[in-house]
Amino acid sequence: MTMRNKSPWTGEVIYEFQPDTEKIVEEKLSLLERHFQVWSKLDRSQRLQSLNNFWVQLKAQSDVLAELITLEMGKPLSQAKAEVKKCIDVTEKLLQKNYAFLDPQMIPSNYRQTTLIHEPVGLVLAIMPWNFPLWQALRMILPALLTGNVVLLKHSELTPQLGDQVAQMFAKTISPTPVVHSLFNHELTEMILKRATVGGVSLTGSTAAGVKVAEIAGRHLKKGVFELGGSDPYLVLDDADFGKAAESIVASRMQNTGQSCIAAKRVLVSFGKESDFINQLIKEFEKYNYGNPLQAATRLGPLASLRHRQAHEDLLAQTLKVKAAAVVYQKKSVALNENTANFDSYILKSLKSDYFFDKEFFAPVLNVFTYKSEAEAIQLANSTQFGLGGAVFSSDEAKAQKIAMQIQSGLISINDLVKSELNIPFGGYKLSGFGREMGDQGFLEFTQTKAISLR
Repeated sequence: MTMRNKSPWTGEVIYEFQPDTEKIVEEKLSLLERHFQVWSKLDRSQRLQSLNNFWVQLKAQSDVLAELITLEMGKPLSQAKAEVKKCIDVTEKLLQKNYAFLDPQMIPSNYRQTTLIHEPVGLVLAIMPWNFPLWQALRMILPALLTGNVVLLKHSELTPQLGDQVAQMFAKTISPTPVVHSLFNHELTEMILKRATVGGVSLTGSTAAGVKVAEIAGRHLKKGVFELGGSDPYLVLDDADFGKAAESIVASRMQNTGQSCIAAKRVLVSFGKESDFINQLIKEFEKYNYGNPLQAATRLGPLASLRHRQAHEDLLAQTLKVKAAAVVYQKKSVALNENTANFDSYILKSLKSDYFFDKEFFAPVLNVFTYKSEAEAIQLANSTQFGLGGAVFSSDEAKAQKIAMQIQSGLISINDLVKSELNIPFGGYKLSGFGREMGDQGFLEFTQTKAISLR
């Protein structure tokens, strides 16, 4: 079956491809199994030298990668370039990182001597998303490679060329290549995960997709890291600087045209202060313009596909129909034709907080809630099935720290938006997934710990 990737800006077909058959996937798995026998036996300095070669290629291909991101999923070019630069910078830092935590470690025990070592699990299946297609892929792949694993990359059907480009860069710079790209139908996931040489799976995507793949991984006792949905609460206390808080919140919400798992999605402000704060939010929303994502000045592009636009139109219509929220601000997007995936920007005022327990707007929609006490604010922040990120804004950092400790999320920022970076473990609570990427913990996810003891 031929699959067609369409530009979210024009609706035109930009790429056609055939998903890999089961036979082709098995051939790629067999290739990676052979390459693992070489890659896993290299010492860390040799792997780092190989990744240095990849880093050089990453810099050389930066413009190509950024334009491909914009073409395939509609991210404004300035943001696509920032994503690529982040990947270049983080890769450079990885080359300089202290990896002593991965070295064999002596631990106390009843034996004369016990040594802990970390070994690779083998082949890891990486199911990666379209919203940050280069960053999400590399932040998973590079730590897995440095601990001796090889990776079968299954990128999104919305970013097939980017997935191919990533695999080609690894093949060009590392021999034998430890990364192979395969686009296959979801029905083949179990065939891959039950294979003895496959040691784990990493998935970034929707909670529904994560639950399905985690179920398969569980049946075959394979390790997994799942970074799933989010409904991040941004709690604004009365003593916060409303102007700075609004600037951070809107920057978080509008990043990638609202298509970020760690974007601010629910703003919590005290009862009676909401009108003042909404006015601050509107001022910030007005700074974000829609336009052709290839133009440098554009800050908001289309959503990633027409089906995403239609899904969010339905979600918004249902929200308003049941009077779960009211529109207090709307900014019209730019649409070339009926196939354009652009979506208007909205600020909503919540009328039924429990309605949003399991709903996530992956679009430029910000929902404002009110609270009457800090205890109620914390309860509202936690009143969701998700727990990926969140933020607290206050001039009293000690109080903000105490509140942050009570929010059930994997990442909390104080007086700033939530960001992902190399040294901070990234992952969520509840249905936002489990396992961690980045930080030292991220390197250990796809390793087996072995204890060797002497009598």
